[in-house]
Amino acid sequence: MLLNSSATHSLQASQNTDLKMSIALTAVRTMLKSDRFDVCTVRSVCEIIGANASGTAFEMLRALHCLRYSEMPRDVQAGIPDLMREVFSQVKIDDDAIQGIFKGVRA
Repeated sequence: MLLNSSATHSLQASQNTDLKMSIALTAVRTMLKSDRFDVCTVRSVCEIIGANASGTAFEMLRALHCLRYSEMPRDVQAGIPDLMREVFSQVKIDDDAIQGIFKGVRA
């Protein structure tokens, strides 16, 4: 039996949302595991998930653009995931997915 167009659209939207989240998670994890912070990744992920790349948390992250993690004080390194959570929390995303972004990433 073929799915009707409404069911097909709903299935495609769900798959598209899953793909968007997978891409966002991959981008953030890759950036956080690299040797430098890249605010462009944060901005791109915001665009993908529908968050607004603005506000104090985003501006603080923007100040760290292209800096090596090794050159940052430990408290700054440790604060990056919380700042990113704040930026991404503008959008209703499953908290497990947000936590998954930072799994296995240095603090």
